[in-house]
Formats: sequence, structure tokens, C-alpha cells
Amino acid sequence: MVDDERCSSMKLSTAPGTAKNAIAVVSVGGGGDASSRTPWHGWCFVKTPGTAACSKTRLAALCMLVVFVVGFVMLRPQILHGIAWRGSCVDRVSVADYVDAPNRMHFRGTSRRLPGCIIVGVRKCGTRAMLNFLKVHPKVQAASGEVHFFDNDDKYNLGLDWYRKHMPFSFPGQITLEKSPAYFITDGVPERIYSMNNQTKIIVLVRDPTTRAISDYTQIMANKFARNKSVKLFETLAINEYGEVNTSYKAIRIGLYYRHLERWMNVFPREQIRIVDGDNFIRDPVEELKQLEQFLGLEPYISAKNFYFNETKGFNCVKQESSEKCLSDAKGRKHPDIEPKVRKKLQDFYRPFNVKFYEQVGHDFGWP
Repeated sequence: MVDDERCSSMKLSTAPGTAKNAIAVVSVGGGGDASSRTPWHGWCFVKTPGTAACSKTRLAALCMLVVFVVGFVMLRPQILHGIAWRGSCVDRVSVADYVDAPNRMHFRGTSRRLPGCIIVGVRKCGTRAMLNFLKVHPKVQAASGEVHFFDNDDKYNLGLDWYRKHMPFSFPGQITLEKSPAYFITDGVPERIYSMNNQTKIIVLVRDPTTRAISDYTQIMANKFARNKSVKLFETLAINEYGEVNTSYKAIRIGLYYRHLERWMNVFPREQIRIVDGDNFIRDPVEELKQLEQFLGLEPYISAKNFYFNETKGFNCVKQESSEKCLSDAKGRKHPDIEPKVRKKLQDFYRPFNVKFYEQVGHDFGWP
């Protein structure tokens, strides 16, 4: 017989307000001899009459399976902030508290919501890291990839229901984020987002436009190398045949922040747009994230204990209780050496636009 007293000590505790939403894996049974037990009864696999009670090995294996399923298949990492395992068994909780969606299991009471905040750019300024770091907060849920809904006419014509299906499940009171850096530079996107919800908050990360252009080139170069395609030198792309900055080169145009932001500020109130210093975010993410918590109306949660500097990769990574998470090797690539005269020409080109941008946002970023 299985000693039922072993199972009485384990509790599944959840964060306040989520107890009803916890998942039940199996029920833990009462008395009776081994031959009267039903399949899975008492944490055992299917048994036949007359067999001995389940072994400690099977009990441990099943508990490990339960933890794996709950932690990696059914639950979002943010919800795991409120779950603690104690003992060797689980109290009875109704499996009806979990809902079987067409493509994904989710908690009862959750739904897919349109984003309340969108990271619209700028490309190669730390948008992916920003999204991952904000997800540390338990009140934040985020779309897993770049949806490109507002900058793609074909997707946009599918409607908001299609867009909503690409958002994560969330509880009331949580905020949903989406990130697509192409939004920042695409005409018509501010108006489309405003039409969806005029209270949407906008996050824009910026960094030294010369460095950003070189970083942009580095990523494109790496992608072409991986496909065995030829690559031109940055100097050839950035400077035209007349020795002037090539403004037809997209990597150069993106750095004209003043012109792009003007379209957003013509649609959204300034208080709904948060400009983030991408260079400072790379150095000290916590400082910028705390300001974003205030901007998003979130209670303070994120701190230095949530991150560590990875010496090998050369940037900050997320540190969780039982794991560490870094961006892929595609991030933080070493930039190629650029001719000093070309770098200076770019800095001279951007300088008047930077000054206008400083005045526009009320902050001097001190770019060269």
C-alpha cells in the first residue's frame, strides 16, 4: 500500500489571486489496498491487482515529470514567480481551472489582449534585450516574435482579430508588449496604432546613429556571409561616388531620428512616448528599466539581482532563480574596423540632425 501520509505534506501555493488558476496534475487518493486502486491512483502508474505499491523511484520520476510539464509546457515564466513546490505530492485542485485553447494551454481567466505598449524601434538599439528584460516583471507578457502587423499592408488587412491571435495570454492587470523596430521608420504606422488604441504607450530606443549604422551593417554582413553571398565594404555603401554620405543607404536613413520621431509626435501625446538611451541601457539596464516601470504604471520589481554581466558575450543577461538567459550569439557581434575619415564624415553628417533631436525630446545624448 502507498503511505497516504507521505502525500499530506505537499502544497501547491500560488501568488495572491492565482490559487484558483493553478493546475492539478493528478488526484492523491485515500485508503484502500493496492488491488482496489485505480490507474494513476496514489502517484502510481497503471497497476494490476496483486502488485506491490509503487516504488519510490516511480514516485520520484512522476514528480519530475509533473514539474517539467508545469514549468516548461503549460506555464509562462512570469506566472512561475508565484508557484512554490513543497513535499512530494500535490493537493487536489480541479483540472477544470485550466483551459485547453486550440493551440495552447492557458489559465482560466486569461485571454489574448491587444498590446498596451509597443516597442517601435530603433533597429540595432537594443529592442530585443529590452523586451526580454521587461518580461522579468510578473505583470508583463510579451509577443514572442516581431509581428509586423502595422507596417505590412497584407497583415494589416487581416484585421485586429488576426493581430490579437499573435499576442500571449495574460491575466487582467497584466500589460501586453509587442516589438517590431520597422514600425519607427514606416509611414502610416503611428496612425494605425493610434486607431487601434489611442492610449497605447510607445517605447523608442536610440543610440549614437553612427554606431547604430555600423551595427546594422554588421548584422546584414553576417547574414550574407552565412548564405555565401558577396558583401561590400561599409565604406563603399555609406559614401557615394562623390565622396558624400549616401542617404539612399537604409542603414544611414534610419539614424535620422528627428525626422522619424516627428511623425510619431504628430499623432501621440509626448507623455505616451518614452525615449530610452540605448547606449546607457547597454551599460546599466536597471536604471532605464526602473524608469520604464514608472512609465508603464508597474509596481517596482526589477533590480540588479535580475541581471549579470556575461564576460564572454560582453553584455548583460537575465538571471533567474534556477536559470540564466542570454541573447543569442547573433547579438553583440564585433564591429568591423571602419576608416576613421568615414566615421568622422558620418558624425559630421548626423550632428545637425542630432541637435534637432535633442531639442525635440528635451535631452542631450552627447553623441559625437
